[in-house]
Amino acid sequence: SRYKLFLAATLLDQVKGNLSGTSLATEKMGDMLQSKQKDVDKTFAEYKRAKKQLEHAKSIEQHVQLESHCENVLAWKDVYEIGDKLDVLNHKLEVKAPAALNKCGEKLDAAAKEREGLELNRERRVNAVEELTGRLEDLRQTVRTTKLSLKELTQREAKHDKDLELLREELGERKQERQEMEIALREMAESSDASGAQALRREREEKIAEAQGAEKAAEDELGRAKEAFEAELAVFNEMKGELHDRKQQVQAVKMDIRDMEEDIERLSGRGRRSGASWAQNPNLFGQGYDRLLHEVEARVSRGEFRHPPVGPIGMHLELADAHWGLGVQAAIGNLLGTFVLHDEKDLQVFRQCARRAWGGGRQAPNATVSSFDRKLVRVPQNRLPPQRYATVQSVLRCNHPTHSHVVWNTLIDQGRVEATVLVDDFEQGKDAIFRGNARPASKAYDVTGMVFEVKGSGTQVSRQTLRDNQKTVRLSVAGQDDEGPKRQLQSRLKNAALQLEAHVAEELRLDACMKEKDEELAGREARIAELQDECLTLRDATSRTLEMVREALQEAGEGMEGMEAQISDLDVEVARLEGKIREVEEMAEQIRGEVDNCQSLIESKQAEQAKMTDESEAMVSNAQSLDKEMEATSNQVEKWKEKEAYIKKQMKVLEQQKAEYKPRYDQKREAAELVCPESEVQAALGEVSRIMDQELDLRSEEDMKDVEKLLKKMRSSIQQMVKECGSLEELELAFFKKEKEFENEQKIFTRIKVPYDMIRESLEHRWMKFESMRRNLQKITQNTFNMNMGKRGHAGQLKFSHKEETLTISVRMNQGDGKAGRKVKDMKSLSGGERSLSTLAFILALGTECESPFRAADEFDVFMDAVNRKVSLRTLLNFAVDNPKQQMILLTPQDLSEVEEIREEIKGHQDYHEKFIKLIRMPR
Repeated sequence: SRYKLFLAATLLDQVKGNLSGTSLATEKMGDMLQSKQKDVDKTFAEYKRAKKQLEHAKSIEQHVQLESHCENVLAWKDVYEIGDKLDVLNHKLEVKAPAALNKCGEKLDAAAKEREGLELNRERRVNAVEELTGRLEDLRQTVRTTKLSLKELTQREAKHDKDLELLREELGERKQERQEMEIALREMAESSDASGAQALRREREEKIAEAQGAEKAAEDELGRAKEAFEAELAVFNEMKGELHDRKQQVQAVKMDIRDMEEDIERLSGRGRRSGASWAQNPNLFGQGYDRLLHEVEARVSRGEFRHPPVGPIGMHLELADAHWGLGVQAAIGNLLGTFVLHDEKDLQVFRQCARRAWGGGRQAPNATVSSFDRKLVRVPQNRLPPQRYATVQSVLRCNHPTHSHVVWNTLIDQGRVEATVLVDDFEQGKDAIFRGNARPASKAYDVTGMVFEVKGSGTQVSRQTLRDNQKTVRLSVAGQDDEGPKRQLQSRLKNAALQLEAHVAEELRLDACMKEKDEELAGREARIAELQDECLTLRDATSRTLEMVREALQEAGEGMEGMEAQISDLDVEVARLEGKIREVEEMAEQIRGEVDNCQSLIESKQAEQAKMTDESEAMVSNAQSLDKEMEATSNQVEKWKEKEAYIKKQMKVLEQQKAEYKPRYDQKREAAELVCPESEVQAALGEVSRIMDQELDLRSEEDMKDVEKLLKKMRSSIQQMVKECGSLEELELAFFKKEKEFENEQKIFTRIKVPYDMIRESLEHRWMKFESMRRNLQKITQNTFNMNMGKRGHAGQLKFSHKEETLTISVRMNQGDGKAGRKVKDMKSLSGGERSLSTLAFILALGTECESPFRAADEFDVFMDAVNRKVSLRTLLNFAVDNPKQQMILLTPQDLSEVEEIREEIKGHQDYHEKFIKLIRMPR
């Protein structure tokens, strides 16, 4: 204790030990008088016995008075008994029954809210099933349409194959006919003169070649135009896809910007944390909680609470990792606004605070009763999930300075935080809960707030528990300054704005390019149409040329020239058939490509249809499980309604019992008032207690039985004393004789005791000197302590109780602006820095009278702020330089950059030298 530390530091404990030894020797001398004291005591006992007999004869009047007191006490026994029963009934009616009714109402509201949430979830499920059914029907219609298109394309493909086969047969016939005519022509050429026909043939071949060359050039240009068009169309489609991707990027960046702006706004309204304590906004956990906390603090200062309430719980919790924010919110969000009270009395005071802060028209906040004396719950290892899974308890940190165990006990009792698992995604949730890998845990939450649980009937449920307006994390992150994330978000927001601007500019550029490309494609389509018309014109010209050559040959006569004309006609026909075959083959190839596309589309749509059918069946199954859960919740609602009705019925029964007891109480009280007024009952009880030498309670059945026994004994004793007292004169003579003998023995004892008293008196004088020395050291220590506290602008006082061997420290902390703070007697109510500063001032005050050559202080500034740390360090170093014969060792994990500044301040001291301060930094 501080008192023993004071004695040891000032060496008063050694002085006191010497005096105690002398006192022990004196006590041994007193033992020598014991034998004589026994004689005196024996004579005194005989004297007392004679005196008692004399007083006994005179005490009949006192016994009569005591008998009257006992009768008065017993007259009020029944009154207090019935009154206690009435008090119990009133307590049940005014405290317990309303509390049970309030708890029942809270449970009923919670069950109703859960049912409402289930109904909303079921409605969303039904809407999702209807939407999925509509999409499925659209998909089926698309499949049917695609199948019809496929059928039509198949028919067209068959028709083109048939046409192609006919054209190939006709081409074969024409080629066979031409070969036969060429053979005949060669035979004719061998047997006749064909000079004139040869000249005509050359001329004819030149005209045909010229016409065919023009036609081929036109067809080549048409082919090049089509290839250029296809290339430009591919570029156009590529640009179209790029524009679509760019628009999606713009939308994604806009959504990111909106989310970052919301996060910045949330961080701007939350305040700033320092270390493990953060002054959160209490209204995050309930509207009007700031007013409620103000009223609670006022009543705590007046001492109306046995223990100050702890709450709201959310203000004393922090997240170890922001990644789990929404999951923790979904798991224990309903407990973050809860207050914890020590007992029912504190609960009633708390409800009065709520009514005063909010008025009578609002329901009291969530509150639970849990004894603050209860130790932290130790959960058995077999009740915990495997260590590879994070739990709600493992990602939370409690920063309450004194009652963190109360917070944890509440979260374990009501939130099962030790067995609620946190997972990253849907697959991990199914693996942990539905497959039982996190057993014995039966519930898990993912990072979006979705819950995975197995109901009592074995039903597997996964559903979203957070609405859009509930997806704001109310807990802070341990050890994190919100300004840092805020600046990072602002930097990211700026970059996202620049990125959005670039995306929009690129989108506008692509849109303009697509318009230009669209106009260019339209021009190329017009050019292709012109080339197709030109090809048709050239084909017609070639046909006319061939016709003219044929007519010229006919004019030249029959024979070999006519046969050559027929061969030329067959060449034209063969070329035409080959061109027709190529066109039909190209169309057939195009149709086959379309058929393959239709088949791929049908397969993909059918796969999508099967997947959507499975999803629809799963949703229907989930909806059925939700129906069962809603039925169970409805049963809970009905159960709590029945319990509420039962409590109200019991309250009526209590009212009837109260109505029965009240007349009996009034009747008993009136009769007791006739025997003894209530104002005199306590005096009578006090007299009886004094005689019985024990504390009596009117409400104690055992005590009243003892009073009844005493009353019977008094009545019997009065009768017996009247018979046995005998002569009063004889009793007085015997008393005076014993008194004379006692006086003689006392005188002999006194003559022996004088030397002993002289020694005792000397010892008392020495004790007075000791007390004087102790007072002087007490004043020195007190003045030094106050001086040390005054260096920071504070004031302090040491109160010594030498009788109880206690030393109490009271301080008055400086509030700034020249204002003195309130006087604090309990050091626990100070902040960590203030308590450390006060303790340091006390230790240094003791050090002025301590002759030890070494002084050491370990982590003296851990709980101090920067100002108190600097003042404490300056005080320690000034003390050290004022006492150069004593070596001081200071250990601290804090920064010692201020030592150099203080070194400059104390350089002027006469005992200062360069090696006075030595800093040693321990390796990390």
